[in-house]
Amino acid sequence: MSHTPQWAWFCLAAVVAAAVLSLLRAMAVQVRNGQALHDLRRRVFEVRIGYLKQIIATYQPLEGEVEIIEDTAPASSPDEPRMAA
Repeated sequence: MSHTPQWAWFCLAAVVAAAVLSLLRAMAVQVRNGQALHDLRRRVFEVRIGYLKQIIATYQPLEGEVEIIEDTAPASSPDEPRMAA
């Protein structure tokens, strides 16, 4: 059985440590991106709801008092000529 030098063990440990740190960093980036995506989707949902509420409010009838004004002008007599637009 051959004896492995101590520097080789240090290099192997450094490579393993770098691999573990790289894996943990990649997982942290995945979690951060997932959180950012969730926040973005929630914000888009809120904006869509706001636009829908705005559209609904635009087409809702007025809830205040509405005054109806009757037309009291006399109807045009049949003797008057009609003009085309």
